[in-house]
Amino acid sequence: ISGIAIAKNNVLWSADIAWTPRPGWRAWGELMVDDISFSNDYKPDMIGYQAGVEHRCAARGGRDALGAGLDYNRVNNYAYSAWHGHNFEHDNFPFGFALGPDVALVRADITYERGAAWEFALRGEWRKKGEGEVGDFYDKPSGGTANASEFAGVVSEDLRVSGRIAYRPSRQWKIEAGYGASRATNFLHTAGRDHTAAPLTLRGEFAW
Repeated sequence: ISGIAIAKNNVLWSADIAWTPRPGWRAWGELMVDDISFSNDYKPDMIGYQAGVEHRCAARGGRDALGAGLDYNRVNNYAYSAWHGHNFEHDNFPFGFALGPDVALVRADITYERGAAWEFALRGEWRKKGEGEVGDFYDKPSGGTANASEFAGVVSEDLRVSGRIAYRPSRQWKIEAGYGASRATNFLHTAGRDHTAAPLTLRGEFAW
């Protein structure tokens, strides 16, 4: 490791807010700032933000519960990375947003809990991912200016829908089955390559 790398650090700031306007409702947001310039020392806006709303209410006289949520997530390119190698990652997995930088995600969920044993859930997701990854830092000496809010390279888009049923006959046992479908364009950042999938999952858990 070079002496310059040892002497440098990489600081990331974040702030979040949550608001409960009435029982059962919650709105929230978070802002992350990895790097941003307020002077003549130009740097692109390496930021990320999230916003969402959730609702939960009782059904069937309080014996069941209904829930729904919607959120939007965006992380600009070059976030989590620095030229001296102090990236916010471990084994190429980011400490921050799980999908890394250069990504946008919209997610919607609906859940229904029938008593204590049954849970039914539906989820829809839309993802847009550029080629930017953790470790792809902004190269100031040769890069000139850059717009980190633009997706890099060949952009992949992914639409997913899934359903899940979980049955918990006791505190120790849980059985879960799920089925989904997805369609991706420019799959793995290959222009013109489409990909579809329909995974089926079945899982059992036992805890002492």
